[in-house]
Parts: sequence; C-alpha cells; structure tokens
Amino acid sequence: MSEAQPIPPEIAERIVRYAHKRIDQSGINDFSIPKEVTVVKHKEIDLGERLGQGSFSYVFEVKSIRNRPCDNLVMKVLQPKLLSKPALFAGCAADLCKEGMILSALSHPNILSCRAWSANGPDAYSSGF
Repeated sequence: MSEAQPIPPEIAERIVRYAHKRIDQSGINDFSIPKEVTVVKHKEIDLGERLGQGSFSYVFEVKSIRNRPCDNLVMKVLQPKLLSKPALFAGCAADLCKEGMILSALSHPNILSCRAWSANGPDAYSSGF
C-alpha cells in the first residue's frame, strides 16, 4: 500500500475543530476508550489489500498490528479524495469517530465490533495523517 500523504496543517486544524463540534452535537457524551478497545497509531498497522469501499471510505484487510499477525480484522479509512473538500472530510472524520464509539459499545454476532482506534480520536487528524 502506498504511503499516506500528510494533510496540510491549516486543513488538519479545521478538520479537528469541526469533528469535535460534530461529536459534541451528536449527544455522545463519553469519548472514553472502553477497556476492550486497543489504542493504536497509524504506523503500527500493516494494511493488506483493499476489500471494499463506500462513498467516503475504504475498507482494508489488517495484516498485522504492532508486528503481530492478525486474522479477520479490517480497517476503515477515509478516501483521500475528500481532502479537496475539507468540510466534507471533517464531517466524515467525525462520523467515522462516532461510528467507532457506537460499535465499541455493541456486542452482537451480526454486527462488526470496533477492536481498535486511533490513540487520539478525532485529534489524530491534527498530525496531518
């Protein structure tokens, strides 16, 4: 997989502010990380092939986390094309964070669970990646 391209700092800052605003308005009051969810950094994840895509995101196979092989794990990432529309990217970033929070609270055999997320939640975008 190709190396991720950094987000320009002014766009990254805008994305983080907007993502926090959207999350605050969502009614989700607790952004604490459940103990069942692993906190990871982008560089700790080795992605495999792209398995699918939606309107705003791609889903990739996760080959390993922290150099430990993984089976049956996927990672959802926003499509790079969204960077040309910072407000849309920010909204999608906030929605992806909310989706992770909701999925981490659910436990059902027919619903994918959230097993890991970025160490900084929506603030992860402030680094430009």
